[in-house]
Amino acid sequence: MTKLKFIQKLMHISSCLIITFSFLMSVFVSTFQTTLIPYPHIVYPILNGFCVLLSIFLIFSPNHLSLEIIVLFIQSVLTVYYEQEILGTLLYFTIVVFLYVHGYFKSNAKRKLIIIALIWNVIIIALIPHHIFAYCFALVSFTFILFLFAYVFLQVENLLKSLLPITKYQLLNPKLPNIGDELNLYNFNLTQRQTDLAFEYFNKSSSYKELAAKFFISESLVKREMSLIFREFGVKNLVEFHSLLLQYKVTAYKPITDK
Repeated sequence: MTKLKFIQKLMHISSCLIITFSFLMSVFVSTFQTTLIPYPHIVYPILNGFCVLLSIFLIFSPNHLSLEIIVLFIQSVLTVYYEQEILGTLLYFTIVVFLYVHGYFKSNAKRKLIIIALIWNVIIIALIPHHIFAYCFALVSFTFILFLFAYVFLQVENLLKSLLPITKYQLLNPKLPNIGDELNLYNFNLTQRQTDLAFEYFNKSSSYKELAAKFFISESLVKREMSLIFREFGVKNLVEFHSLLLQYKVTAYKPITDK
């Protein structure tokens, strides 16, 4: 078991313990005097019990992002409606973190983040009739956590960039930027089709067959074009090409040149 998988298992075990305690408290302890959820003595135990079952399943079968998101979403809503705005917001924003590390924001990041923020806003609007300040507090909490995570990520990114050595690809291809910087495909000697193929592959991890269908060309032509792309980047195959691009912020826009 790798260190990452070991930590992942510990994360799921600890989350299972937390949700189990939450379930027990919803059955034996909580009075639900401040919650906005109707019939809380029924709803909270049922939803918490459901989350306990999912968290137990995730301990033994951890690679299910959709189930992790379901658990986090349910718990964030139950928590924020129980007047725990910061904790509920933090649980919801953990969904954003999970989506980020799974590559969900590699394309259309701003639009996706706006949609996620709007969903949370719709959820916390229910706090307004109860207390307008609770709504404002939850909204400000989301904004703070968003910028906090963005700041920490950028700090870690800058730290890692200074620690990474020059790769063999950078030595062979002087066009490659420093690791972690933007890599614009238009800065390389690629045709428009090759640029489109490379960008589509990186963003969606498309197979050759899917790329052929997307661009209405034969699969053999895709393979030939990709081999030329590999040569331009100094890699041997698709695995090396993907590993190389993962080290950069890949973009594809034509640089503006002065006339």
